[in-house]
Amino acid sequence: MINSHLETQADPILIPTHQNLTACSCALLSQGAGTRLRLAEQAIAPSKVDSSAVPGARTRYDDFVAIHINQTLSIHGTGNIVTWHRYFLHSYETALRDECGYEGYQPYWKWFKYRDNPTENTLVDGSEYSIGGDGEFWEHNGSTAGMGSVKIPPGNGGGCVTNGPLANMTINIGPVRPGMSGVKANPEGQFAYNPGCLRRDLSSYTLIKWMTATDLINITLGDASHTILSFQTELQGRFSDGFLGMHAAGYAAVGGEANDPFSSPNDPSFFLHHAMVDCLYWILQVLHTLQADQVAGTITILDNPPSRNAVKEDTISMGVLAKDVTIGHLINTLIGRPLCYVQGSSHDTNLNMRGQLTALLVLEFEFTFHSVFISLILSTTNNLITLTVIFACHQFFQGLDLGSRLAIAQWPPHGRWWPYLLAVIFGISSPLAVAVGLMAKPESPEIQLIMTGPLNWHKLQAAPRSCLRNPVTLEGYGTFGGTTIGLSYSAQKLPVTVDAWLGIDFATQPVGAARFSPATWPEPFEGVKLATRYGKACIQQATASLPIEVQDEACLNFNVYRTPGVPLDQKLPVLVWIHGGAFVIGSYKSFDGAAFAASSKEPIVVVSFHYRLNSLGFLPSQLFHDEGLSNLGIRDQRLLLEFVQKHIGAFGGDAEAVTLGGRSAGAHSVGIHYFHNYGDDEGSKPLFARAIHQSGSVTSRAFPNVTYPLYQQQYAEYTSFLGCDTAEDDSSALACLRAADIDDIRNVSTSIFLKHNAAVTWPWQPVQGGPLFEKPGSQSGHDGTFFHVPTITSTVTDEGKAYLPGNLETNDEFLGYLHNGSPALDENDLNLLEVLYPDPATIEDSPFANSPNSTQYDRLAAAWSDYAYLCPSQETAYRVASAGVSVWKVRFNTNNRFPAWQGIPHTADTRYTWDEKTTQYPEISHVYHAYLASFVTAGDPNVHRFKDSPEWPTYKPNGYGLEVAPAKQLVVQPVEGGTQVEDDDIRREACLFWRDPERAGRLNK
Repeated sequence: MINSHLETQADPILIPTHQNLTACSCALLSQGAGTRLRLAEQAIAPSKVDSSAVPGARTRYDDFVAIHINQTLSIHGTGNIVTWHRYFLHSYETALRDECGYEGYQPYWKWFKYRDNPTENTLVDGSEYSIGGDGEFWEHNGSTAGMGSVKIPPGNGGGCVTNGPLANMTINIGPVRPGMSGVKANPEGQFAYNPGCLRRDLSSYTLIKWMTATDLINITLGDASHTILSFQTELQGRFSDGFLGMHAAGYAAVGGEANDPFSSPNDPSFFLHHAMVDCLYWILQVLHTLQADQVAGTITILDNPPSRNAVKEDTISMGVLAKDVTIGHLINTLIGRPLCYVQGSSHDTNLNMRGQLTALLVLEFEFTFHSVFISLILSTTNNLITLTVIFACHQFFQGLDLGSRLAIAQWPPHGRWWPYLLAVIFGISSPLAVAVGLMAKPESPEIQLIMTGPLNWHKLQAAPRSCLRNPVTLEGYGTFGGTTIGLSYSAQKLPVTVDAWLGIDFATQPVGAARFSPATWPEPFEGVKLATRYGKACIQQATASLPIEVQDEACLNFNVYRTPGVPLDQKLPVLVWIHGGAFVIGSYKSFDGAAFAASSKEPIVVVSFHYRLNSLGFLPSQLFHDEGLSNLGIRDQRLLLEFVQKHIGAFGGDAEAVTLGGRSAGAHSVGIHYFHNYGDDEGSKPLFARAIHQSGSVTSRAFPNVTYPLYQQQYAEYTSFLGCDTAEDDSSALACLRAADIDDIRNVSTSIFLKHNAAVTWPWQPVQGGPLFEKPGSQSGHDGTFFHVPTITSTVTDEGKAYLPGNLETNDEFLGYLHNGSPALDENDLNLLEVLYPDPATIEDSPFANSPNSTQYDRLAAAWSDYAYLCPSQETAYRVASAGVSVWKVRFNTNNRFPAWQGIPHTADTRYTWDEKTTQYPEISHVYHAYLASFVTAGDPNVHRFKDSPEWPTYKPNGYGLEVAPAKQLVVQPVEGGTQVEDDDIRREACLFWRDPERAGRLNK
């Protein structure tokens, strides 16, 4: 850890210095605590790269910069990101040893120390033994990182480094894509000679936000550590989500030249930073052996252009820096071809001695514990012969472990008697521990089951119910044993540990010949199944949090979370949550049900579940309409609700007090179920007693029927890709689709969605005319054919800013985008839109003037927000309230670390829903969650609201037009007076345009 090394001078630390244009010098920190740092210079040969290809290179150090520039687009966001940079570091260290006389090891920069004030870090404080300090103050407007997705405020530097060993250092090539405002790329080309100074702008901004303990836990032990793909993605950042990740955050914290993704090696901090990246990769490999030798990702940056997956046989080339090797040779750091190292810290003898003694004391505890454990097993079973063999082998290998550790320990000369003393202590303690275990002889059947578990694992199905945690029997189905959950998805300790049952199938899985078929009730079974692990997510585009390995077609499963300590016969209110994701992505991870339950003031049951997504759940086509196979994903949701009505009582839930909630596409789904009190459902009892529409409604999207031309085009592309477009008849076509490779289905579903997602009518959506959606939502609202149960409807202030393009400058581009998204808008509609949303390019007092990103950005964001979220939410509230049903409407106006230009965009409220400690404003989490939990548990958001929160009034419209006073809604915010009641009067005239019954029907809403 570089900071520790700098404090103790225990490890040799290399500092390159540039005293002239033709030589690289090495400053070496001597080994041994308390020793003064010394400088040692050794010339390095001139550049070895082809001067015709890289005319700007002058020194050997420049070669490393040039190689990185040349390969940037094939070594970031790719399957070789960690192995390529591992070899790059190795090549650098080898050059330092062989060409610079360096004898130490490559140190790494421990990001987390001095995180709040990096200028105090002895690495970059400008002292004699640092790698230089901050740049001179140079006024600028800040920097960007993450492909421009994150804006970084300016620090106190920005100019040339003028102190420390790197004072007045000259860089010869670059910059290529500078992140700092006011710095221009080399106009002569990325490899042209462009002498200049080393710039820095040290800042804690990115360190504080993305170098947190939560981030560290996530990529080493949490969700992101489950696969190498999720590890790489989380480490590199999810730029579209405004999440920079540790990799980019480190560069951005140094700023200046380091924040150029191409020429960042110009700043020697690059190698210390990437040594830490490699350290995390090494830790992941140590902690997760199944991921240790895996390769994931394609061979082009962020798969653009689309390319094949990287494999271990792919070549890693360093040009003139080192010999070519394969990825496979760089995964294991101990094979010796070419790597042979482990990540470590200080080699100081005193530190080693303390560390070794600590480790040996831990070993003694482990040895004693296992001796007691083995003897407890002996005392609780008659299987003596088998256990004797186990006991003998256990003691033998523990002794072997002890002896080998004592033998290799670096004992100081005066302490050679230590190993023998410890061996005697171990020798005495082991039989004593065995005796303790034998005398204990526990009689509890639960303890005995644990003790004999290694020998009786195969009997688990027949285990007595008294030995299972919270066993529940679902009548006509089977018995499940549960678990407990004490941490949130963000690895935060929950207020209480909740009871949980995870990954239970609620249907016969639609796989094989049952693909593209309605789900049916699950088959009953005998015995007991453990419901202690989350089930697989449904097939979708692979992401860091949902890689391919955690997806499956057999995905119709649910999770239950329950307030602990409440008897199962005490029936609690239930929240069933439908996850969002545009009907194409998503899983239980979109909503932390355990955290919601743990934070509720009143006892509660929470259910999350999976339903079929993208083309497997929503394939609009005439074939599927004729075969009765439309809207399979919505029908999965309906089956889950029926399952809950039948079985939630076994989990201690009240089937009469179910709240159906969802966000985004989940809220659209809630709207579809809510507004379906007709047809087969007319006059029937609803499957839920209340509803929560969070950023969505039944009229949020255009949901055309299967004759929609764009749907027909997408279906043709889909069947052509799968080779099913030449089928002779419908039966053959359906058989072909059911036999198609699931990876092909995932890939074509993803590619078609990405191709057409600029249209507001997206691929793979529910269709009107299909089951559960036989007429437009706007018509159902007008007809009053919805379930008259209380509801909450919410939006965030700037819904549309999450996804819109930032490059539209003209009025024609504004109108063209809206018309492309909703082709049913006619000429009269477009003329009205020009008036409702004044053009900032031509109208001086337009409310959308001074827009960030582009002239039309704020204008388009307002129109898109109104079309898809704000006005549909208002329509839902109006129709429900007009029927005399209680409805509460809220505008969420609290940021969660989105850049200022995005305002409060779609999903800003997500983590506030369940009282998440890691949100930007945790106090708002308390307020918002309490309102929602109160609605679930009491049917009114005010009964158990957070202390000192205002009373949330029901929504009571006084009429339909502009001439009446607006209804009241709640605004949840940390500023401008805090959470309070306000008029629902944002762009009222525009909402009347979008809500017009004739127009809404014409727009398929």
